[in-house]
Amino acid sequence: LGALMEPLSVALHSAKLVNLNFLDTVLIMGAGPVGLCLVHLCKVIGCKKIYIQDHHDYRLHYATQHGALTETSPQNVSCVFDCAGNGDSLNKCMKHAGIASRVALIGIAESDYLHYNPHYGRDKEIILQNVLRSNMTLHDCIELFTDNQTPESMITHCFELEEIQKAFEITSNRQERVIKCIINPES
Repeated sequence: LGALMEPLSVALHSAKLVNLNFLDTVLIMGAGPVGLCLVHLCKVIGCKKIYIQDHHDYRLHYATQHGALTETSPQNVSCVFDCAGNGDSLNKCMKHAGIASRVALIGIAESDYLHYNPHYGRDKEIILQNVLRSNMTLHDCIELFTDNQTPESMITHCFELEEIQKAFEITSNRQERVIKCIINPES
């Protein structure tokens, strides 16, 4: 459970920043640990619909098992979370965002600049919200997710401390259908 508190905290902080609520139809770009935690959080909040997009089918499969939809062109999206952090994902977020919607930029970009079409944002009056990881949400996450709602099935790999390099390689290269890795410090 402890290994999931960081991505859950990022998800909760992001949701708070954009005032996510049960009336929202949500699109999540990126089905890594933070994106999948957002799926769980949206279910807890009771959002109308939850859409998710990713390049990895096994991650989409996990998301659909937990209530997300994988439609490629969702309509009437009121809240979008960019967990991928690249120009392609940002442009898709802006394209699919509805009128007067909110877009949270969560993913850490690998480059210093992202190029996107500003007309999507201006034409639809989209609100962009930058997210700096989590901010004082750990206590709330523990309260929210200590029941049966904890997404522990996201942990797909467990490594001993002496295998830490292998764990980083598998995670960063997205090998072996990894979603979330943990290291057992007791080894």
